[in-house]
Amino acid sequence: MNNPILLKVSDFSKSPGPRYKYLGPNSGEEYRDSVLLPAFNSARESKTKLIVNLDLSGDDGYGSSFLDESFGELVRRFTLDEVNQTLMFQAPNEPWWIDEVRFIMNDASKQIS
Repeated sequence: MNNPILLKVSDFSKSPGPRYKYLGPNSGEEYRDSVLLPAFNSARESKTKLIVNLDLSGDDGYGSSFLDESFGELVRRFTLDEVNQTLMFQAPNEPWWIDEVRFIMNDASKQIS
């Protein structure tokens, strides 16, 4: 297996924005389309893991709309099983974000079942 791909959301933005691009900068839609989805597809094709570091290391957090548009929409486009086979999370400084993202992904999966 190849070395995992590592993404840090903080490299995209230390202040994640709204759900959609038209609502403002650093949106979940922009993150998904420009960063997450290309890396996810690359990891799937190379049969490796994609590790997303969720730590922001600042005062700002995530809005649920950013997380849903990024990670929930990934589950809607594929399946929860497909996403879980490729995607892993880390957040050593802010571990509660992993639980929040997993909750959103599970909820998205139920919406399409």
